[in-house]
Amino acid sequence: MSGLSRTYSASGGENLVSAAFNDECDVVVALAKFSGGDPAVIEPAVVDYLKTTPMVLWAKKELGLEFVRRVW
Repeated sequence: MSGLSRTYSASGGENLVSAAFNDECDVVVALAKFSGGDPAVIEPAVVDYLKTTPMVLWAKKELGLEFVRRVW
């Protein structure tokens, strides 16, 4: 899956990471909220987690997308 991510600062010292991934015609958008920590370190960790095979397969199952086993 390929995609984009962005970090945002929210009020109250919280930070957000938004990530959008696409796989052919399907798209999944995720939002992670965290307090403290360096966004430059947390953003890649969040994106790496979302790109794991178990997460991708879970998202496809929950969203009712066609199951196609791919090697990432």
